[in-house]
Amino acid sequence: MNKLIYLIGAGRSGTTALATFLGNSRDITTIGEMHQFFEHLEKGKSCSCGKEFLECKFWNPILEKLPKEFLENPKKFQEFTEQFEYHSSIPKYLFRKFRVDEVQKYLEINEAIFSGFQNRYILDSAKYIGRYLGLRKSKKLEVKAIYLVRDVRGVVDSFSKQVQSSRKPLSSIVYWLIINSIAEIIYRFSKEKILKIKYEDLIETPISEFEKIEKFLDLDLSEIKNRIEKSEPFEMPHIVGGNRIKSSKEIYFKSDIAWKNKMSRWKQVLYYFLAFPIMILNGFKL
Repeated sequence: MNKLIYLIGAGRSGTTALATFLGNSRDITTIGEMHQFFEHLEKGKSCSCGKEFLECKFWNPILEKLPKEFLENPKKFQEFTEQFEYHSSIPKYLFRKFRVDEVQKYLEINEAIFSGFQNRYILDSAKYIGRYLGLRKSKKLEVKAIYLVRDVRGVVDSFSKQVQSSRKPLSSIVYWLIINSIAEIIYRFSKEKILKIKYEDLIETPISEFEKIEKFLDLDLSEIKNRIEKSEPFEMPHIVGGNRIKSSKEIYFKSDIAWKNKMSRWKQVLYYFLAFPIMILNGFKL
């Protein structure tokens, strides 16, 4: 049985960075945002190493083990799988509106992909809650999720940068509220299978937060903690998707709280109250 770590959270909450740090454990193979897997195959997109998947030394042996139809018609599988992963799929899972045979087919597709990895844990940083609800139905996957939540003001600031997809402040806040409200509900009903981590705690007290992750996963993450304490770089794994840092060969553990200095105080207060319920629930301070 494959063991899967699945990252949940709103975009710009630090999931790519966390996935990179965890991927530097000898027991964890980070493979990126796997809801984009078939799209990458169809459009010939590159791995984070810069090479196309068929030319990548990491992905090529994985692809060779997959059913030929996956490679021959990736668009077909992308269109089929995304209906089980988009946010619109969440109520369908909760109210059992999907046909059992279709969910089973969806699971078999993902199980075939994950079966090519032999490490103790595989890490999927897709973030999509619908995908998590689907994958946890698998009898061949042991799924544990890490829910990463970040102060809404940091998310607004990140989305304001003209890189990748950008959002206006109000759009960012509404998006953040929707994703984190749903994630919070799922978390409260599945606390034994989901660990919640605050981004701010991760960057301010990383050792204690990684110790929580160690206990949750029953893993020794000493090598990660040592790299943080020694300010050593983390190697970028071969991932699908990810944000702009994926093009870096290595990254360092550092905080990103620049918004506290560059965002005007009135905006900080306004954004806080617009996202008031979830901000209070997670202990974020004004």
